[in-house]
Parts: sequence; structure tokens; C-alpha cells
Amino acid sequence: MPIIPSGGSGNANATDLTKFYKHSYSGEIESIEGMERLIVPATIRPSPRTILIFNSGSSIVWLHFADSPGNPLKYPLAPGMAFSEDNAGGEANQIFLSGIGTVKVSIRSRDPINPEDIDDMPLAPLEIELLLPTGSNFPGYQYDPTMISPEGLESVNTLFQSSDGVTGYKLFDFASFQLGQSYTFSVEVASGVIIPEGNNIQVWLPNVIGNGMRAIFEVASDLLNPEIDGLPTDFVGRIKQNGWVGNFPHTGSLFTLKPNLSRKIGAIYAKNPQTNYFECAIINFDAATKVFTILGF
Repeated sequence: MPIIPSGGSGNANATDLTKFYKHSYSGEIESIEGMERLIVPATIRPSPRTILIFNSGSSIVWLHFADSPGNPLKYPLAPGMAFSEDNAGGEANQIFLSGIGTVKVSIRSRDPINPEDIDDMPLAPLEIELLLPTGSNFPGYQYDPTMISPEGLESVNTLFQSSDGVTGYKLFDFASFQLGQSYTFSVEVASGVIIPEGNNIQVWLPNVIGNGMRAIFEVASDLLNPEIDGLPTDFVGRIKQNGWVGNFPHTGSLFTLKPNLSRKIGAIYAKNPQTNYFECAIINFDAATKVFTILGF
């Protein structure tokens, strides 16, 4: 299993097997942080085959060889280096890829190669969308005073607006992401925003499907029956239940999230020095740096 520099050659015997190679595959595969991707499938029987895997990225990736059950081998492949193997074959002979980077894979084989066995689907890009606008982002609306009371209108503002009139957003949504992948972000505090010293920033990623439906019905009931339930005051607080990820330093920190189809909408809370309670922070997001900025409350 030689590892060779780009442009080098593997076992010279590979040329002797050229007549056997009736099938081929080539493709570029991106590796996913925290996961292994199958890039060379097993063969159903010992079969002449050559493999070339070239690291075309800028960081080290790892090749995992399933040479026998329970005995995987792991090799680092540096940028600009290639792995070459000749006359490989056998039911257990698979190669997986891990790390963060991109490799080019070339396979020639005597037996057919099923492309569906190779995990080469392009990765979904990361896209974060901000939800529940506040301040000047808050949508203007017309309302019929015969249909909603001043108290109800005030309750809507309390539910969705910034308590301090800060322009930003209350929620963030993984509009596009690779299922099974973890993403690292950072949270910062804007100049002039004061958060008490300590681990007073919280990140939440709740089960928004269950919580969201429950919150909508609860808020609707409160608005329609204020004499029974009182007027609603916290929409995001109801959504975020059971979604706590962690507490982080008041100065900001890195944090990692692993979204899925039900946990893909998040919120950032911080301790408000005016109330000494954790409240939903008004945020912005920089896609280029993956930084959430707390703008106020």
C-alpha cells in the first residue's frame, strides 16, 4: 500500500495487468468532518484492480482500510500526495475517507464497478437564515381595531419584537446543511452590549417541530382567551424548551452544532443585566466567518 508523491508511480506490475481492466471509475470526493465516506467499494471476489487516491485539498485527510473485520488500518494522506495500490481485491477490501478536504479517486478493475456503492454525492452547502426580525427589520402591518384589541397588538409586539428596539433577529435556521455533519461557529458580543461576567451566554437547538406546534397553539389560546391564560409574553422561550446546548463565557466563545431534520432552528440567550434573567438575544450572522454577534435584547 504505497503512498507516493503526486506524479509518481506505484507498483510497476500494474502495467502487466492492463489487459484485465475493462471497467473504470473516476471522481472527486469531499470528506466530511466527523464522518467516514466509502470511496473504494469491496469486490465480490478477488479481482485485479488498481486504485489511485490523490489529495487535491489543502489539509491532511485519512484513509481507512477495512482489510479484515475488526482490524481497520488508518493512514494519513497529506496534500499533494497520492495513495496507489495494485491488484487489490477481496470482499473486505474497502477504503473509507475522513477528515476535512477533497480527494480525486481513480479505480480500474477487471470486474464491474457499481458507482452507487461509492459515496461521492456532493455535500450540501451550509446556509444560515435568520428568523423573527426585530427593530427596523420588523415588518410593518395594518390591523383592524375591531378585530384585535390594543392589548392584543401590544402582546404581538412583546412576543416578537426586541424589548429595547434593537434591529436584528431572534432565531437562526439551518436552511441548508449536510445531514450528519457538525458545524463550528463562534458567538461574539457587539461593542456597547454588556453581559454580566461568567458563563452567561446560552445556545439552544430544540426540537422545533414538536415545540413549534405546541408554542403556536399555546400563544393562540392565550391571545383568544386572555382572561383565562393571560397575555403571552415569550414565544421563543416556548420553542427552545429541551434544546439547551451549553453555557459559554460572557465574552464569547466557539460552539459546535449538529443539526438534523427536527433540530435545525436555534436561538442564543444571554443574561440581561437590567433584569438579571436570561433573555433571547438579538443577533446577526456573518456567513463568511460563521460568527453570530449579540446586538442586545
